[in-house]
Amino acid sequence: MRNVLQHWQDLPREDLFSFWRNEVQLKKDLRQNLSGYRDFKIQSKSQYVFLRHSLAYGEYKPVFMQILFLNMDSLAVQNELLQGPWQLCEEFLRCLPQIITVEKSPPQSLQFLINLYRDECKDCYEDILAVLGYEVCDYLLERTANNNLRKMLKSRCSQLHQQQSEIHHGLLQSATGNYPTIFGDKIDLLNQTVRLLTFTPETNPENLFIYLTKYLEAAEQLFMLGMLNECLALLQIVYRRWTAGRENFLPEDYNSMNKSISRILSKSLSMYALLNSSFPCQLSQNLYQQNFPEMRPENNAQIYLQIFQNMHTNLEGNMDYTLIEMTHSFLQLDQGEDDLLAGYFINGSEFDENNLHQLLAVIDRDVTVMPHIALSTMEILRFLAYSHKIHMSKPLAGRLLQNYLALYKWIPAAPFLNRNIFEQLGKSTDYDLQNEAEKRWLTARKYTRHSIRDLYLAHPDRFKDGNNIVLQQMLLGSFLGVNK
Repeated sequence: MRNVLQHWQDLPREDLFSFWRNEVQLKKDLRQNLSGYRDFKIQSKSQYVFLRHSLAYGEYKPVFMQILFLNMDSLAVQNELLQGPWQLCEEFLRCLPQIITVEKSPPQSLQFLINLYRDECKDCYEDILAVLGYEVCDYLLERTANNNLRKMLKSRCSQLHQQQSEIHHGLLQSATGNYPTIFGDKIDLLNQTVRLLTFTPETNPENLFIYLTKYLEAAEQLFMLGMLNECLALLQIVYRRWTAGRENFLPEDYNSMNKSISRILSKSLSMYALLNSSFPCQLSQNLYQQNFPEMRPENNAQIYLQIFQNMHTNLEGNMDYTLIEMTHSFLQLDQGEDDLLAGYFINGSEFDENNLHQLLAVIDRDVTVMPHIALSTMEILRFLAYSHKIHMSKPLAGRLLQNYLALYKWIPAAPFLNRNIFEQLGKSTDYDLQNEAEKRWLTARKYTRHSIRDLYLAHPDRFKDGNNIVLQQMLLGSFLGVNK
């Protein structure tokens, strides 16, 4: 497309007849070479006019409307549209509901709607506003001074607010609770997830990439909520539609979808396996084969699951043999990975205060980025201390216990806080941290997923007390799928 426009730009204009004849041919060439139109930026009035004459009045009109939409950040293009035939502007406005629905554009890119508004096109704008979400309408409302447009935007905002109250049964009006996690407050995250899932799935195969991307965003939110079952179920839907509709993807979109699914799947499935099996590596591999056969498990994640598995199955066995197994596993890490633990096992490096400080910083990072790796790393450090290979100092115990508690507040499950963790780390930490860990552990030991619900049904007032935050978090965890 760019080449055709460049040829048109370079046409000699001294002989008008020759110019018109060549221009007619270039218009035909343009219609046959529309690839790359999404990246094209209109640079001048003459380019706009050439595109309009070539595409706007026949079967290629939808492409012209798309080009217009993608160039609406240009005031010059907006002015050309407004100053041209009014019928064309009206047709553009009537195309916008479908284009906006497909493009899922951010509010900033729709600011042109303020400049294009005219009272005579009120009907068109009612159709446009009907597909806009609350965030976009609120953004436009803050930036327009047109009274009629403001009334329409306010009406749409009120309508959306009412719809949300009805659809979500008042959930989005809930006050933020005391449910802080490594990813933010659980109530806030739940509100965001509900909003993210409130969209109508596309049936047009050409829009498959757009709505599967939306599903992946929702899957990531579900992971952040700790709803691992729901996250994996949604990922399976995405995976099946991705593999079944691969002919509808551009190569770059197909590869992008592959990477996104792989990234979210690696951490969510790994964490699910860690929390639900004594053999997480084996469970993880089985789930990949059964539900995601074309996805390749991430190598380093599998290695850490294997090490975690070996440690916990051999706690009462020969520790030296377990250490040899761990060394063998670390040798299988991807080349080029700068892994402090691998260096310790493979090269016989010593863990001095500086190395431990670096490793704790890595754990702090991985708790939110790759929590399955963070948990496995913390368990390895506990194992090394248990086998007297490293000294469990007070600072090391405190940092580890803080991260275990952070993971437990995210998903109140036994692998994040249990008798072994508390007894090994709690007594070596500050009083306040030890007291918090003990309170959570004793409560967790007392109630199961089902008994905490029974307690709530029998004594709901106990959960309303601000001092019973631990009970509240356990109850929420039971509804989010925690089964330990």
